Amino acid sequence: MSPADFEKSSTQWADRFGGQSSPQYQQYISFLNGVRSMPHSQYLLQRDQLAAQSMNRGGGFGGPGAGNSDEAANAFVDRYLLSPRAPVVIADRLNAR
Repeated sequence: MSPADFEKSSTQWADRFGGQSSPQYQQYISFLNGVRSMPHSQYLLQRDQLAAQSMNRGGGFGGPGAGNSDEAANAFVDRYLLSPRAPVVIADRLNAR
């Protein structure tokens, strides 16, 4: 991810975490900056663990503090599958085949 893309995404994450001054946002950005500064070889070795940590820190479908898998699954369904755009996107994907 380029620095410009990271900056754009961090603005979106701030909205999810309650603003740039929220402790959760600051912790998540600190975590992401740590990942970004890792040597590539270290990242490859720890990729699965880092993904799990990211999901637990709120970077997953459930957002900040998604306490368990049921909450995360429900949040995913609400956010992505029940979105008014979901049928349009699915139809576009099916027609693209």
